[in-house]
Amino acid sequence: MGCEKPDPVISYTAPKDPPLLTWSLPIDWHKASYNHRLQYAAFTVGDGAESVKITVSYLFPNANGAKDLLLNVNRWRRQLGLPPVAASELGPLVSVSSQPGTTMQIVDLSGGENGQRMRAMIVPRRDRIWFYKMTGTTNQIDSHQQVFDAFAHSVQYPTPEGEALVASSDASADQPATQPTAPPMPAASVTGELKYSLPTGWTREPNANAMRVATFSTGDKQPAQVIVTRLSANFGGMMLNLNRWRGEVGLPPGDAGAEMKESPVLIGNLPGSVVDLAGPGKDAKTPMRSLIARCTQGDSVWFFKLLGPAETVTQQQTAFQAFLLSVKLPGDRVK
Repeated sequence: MGCEKPDPVISYTAPKDPPLLTWSLPIDWHKASYNHRLQYAAFTVGDGAESVKITVSYLFPNANGAKDLLLNVNRWRRQLGLPPVAASELGPLVSVSSQPGTTMQIVDLSGGENGQRMRAMIVPRRDRIWFYKMTGTTNQIDSHQQVFDAFAHSVQYPTPEGEALVASSDASADQPATQPTAPPMPAASVTGELKYSLPTGWTREPNANAMRVATFSTGDKQPAQVIVTRLSANFGGMMLNLNRWRGEVGLPPGDAGAEMKESPVLIGNLPGSVVDLAGPGKDAKTPMRSLIARCTQGDSVWFFKLLGPAETVTQQQTAFQAFLLSVKLPGDRVK
């Protein structure tokens, strides 16, 4: 009895309230620091130069590119310093592991800078797409692959299985992929309604989707839109949103480390910031401009966007500023 080896895993509940996952954590894995806005959990295994970091993250299924296998694979290849591949080249890089209630896509990439290799697991669920990733040298990955795979297979999900990722037929190999962050999600509701003074010439329009709190139009011959959204404070990285806004005015995506130029602005009685973007338009024929103001209220982030032809946005800039000053946000939680 005294010679028996201890069980190699211990039961562990992921540190969230309420937990999104439960899993069995290998006994020699240790919790590590991680970016709470980009990741759900992180662990290290091994000592010194031989240590490897394992990360757990997710995207919401409606995030831009979240369900595109090619975009995610090429994002990881860029992290390793590898060139992008075409959809026809995914076969040798991706395998599938199925068990009752779970289909897992396994991506194994090697040949990166300094001999780096990555092994990643993609597990689509109805509410989130989960990513488990281990990066290191080939020898490190070989040493820890079996335990890493067992860990990923041990995870229990409270939500039903989702659709496996597929490469879009029109996805370009060099198309920028989204960051591994959670896309915008609606914030929890609060009591009351958004209040404001509507500038002359602005009209209320039906909301195009459930993400919007309000939509307005302004301008006659070349109308612009004013879009109000309210998101959870953990809506995701700003670079993802900045690139989406840049695309709306016909600008290319910015670099991951690019600085986002913001100017201070008041939204009601809250301090906020505004981004001013101008570009040639998606058709490169109609110059477009966008003013995006945002502020934080409790656990919510409010966005107010004036988007349209550059001439109209310039004409409506003063009215937009007056609208922002008139805003009274619902609820009484102010940050």
